Amino acid sequence: SQTLELIQQTVLGGPPEPGGDPMMFVYPAWVFLFYAPLALLPLKWAVAVWTGILLAGSLDFIGYLAYRWGNRQPRRMMLWTLLLIFGSLPFLAISVTKGQMGLVSLAGLAAALWLWERRPTLTGAALGIAFFKPTVAVIPILGFLLWALIERRPRIILGFVACLGILALASFLAIGNWLPDYLALLTTTRGA
Repeated sequence: SQTLELIQQTVLGGPPEPGGDPMMFVYPAWVFLFYAPLALLPLKWAVAVWTGILLAGSLDFIGYLAYRWGNRQPRRMMLWTLLLIFGSLPFLAISVTKGQMGLVSLAGLAAALWLWERRPTLTGAALGIAFFKPTVAVIPILGFLLWALIERRPRIILGFVACLGILALASFLAIGNWLPDYLALLTTTRGA
């Protein structure tokens, strides 16, 4: 809680008004699984690797969408590529340069959609990964889970629950009983 308050004061120039924290640094403890390997590298290398992964993944996804929506026709693919890049440029630039975990959540949602028909258990696991940034993905995740219930696909739900269980267990083993602190941290955002 104190760390979040210091970040808010530094970024906002003082304590934020109720609902006035645009940064919302409130991640569940299991995000350490993504960052722990980077801790083995010097900071500049870790930043370069993480930013490179986010940029490559984002550009690859744009290329995939352009390929699919352009029906493999070069002119249409180029049009879609330009539309997607310029349409997402501000979000993409900010997310990649700031190293935001929201892109991991969006990648989890994309993977869940891609795996839906072929690998139901992995679809659920991808939804669990999408839960890394709850503020970005909680509503789409609920939509996926509702869709799985309607279509009677219990393996998707089991994959999701198993993934969250593994993440929670890993968090507990590494950090201890972090859940009460996380819930207290959510209140530190002053209702944002």
